[in-house]
Amino acid sequence: MRVACLSGTDLRTAERVRAHAHVLAAAGHQVSLFGVQAPGAEPEEDDGDVLIVRVPLASWAWRDRGPAAIWRVARWYGRFAPLAEAAVRRGPPEVIHAFGLDVLEPALAAARRCGARVVLDDPGASRAGELLRRVRRE
Repeated sequence: MRVACLSGTDLRTAERVRAHAHVLAAAGHQVSLFGVQAPGAEPEEDDGDVLIVRVPLASWAWRDRGPAAIWRVARWYGRFAPLAEAAVRRGPPEVIHAFGLDVLEPALAAARRCGARVVLDDPGASRAGELLRRVRRE
């Protein structure tokens, strides 16, 4: 199965994300990991059985205040769309694995276009769910 993993980081220090990608590859899947192109990072890297692709993104600066800030936050998620677009251009994946809520919206949009399934992996989201369950019990 072709799996495209998306992460909003440059992947140089994302050990958990890279480990998940290698587990998928060890299970026989063709895995490509897409992250952000940071200064000094190679645009492509062969990490054994996982291909790492870094995509340049537009720079981001927080300048807005008041109501304009709300729109700025909403646009934050769209900023990661080039990661998903690069994944689809490389050959439509059957699964898009979104590592974080910041890349989920672009992953969902790309999946709709190419018919892929989406997996969300966000440890923060699972902790929020656990906290909500605890609050409901008390």
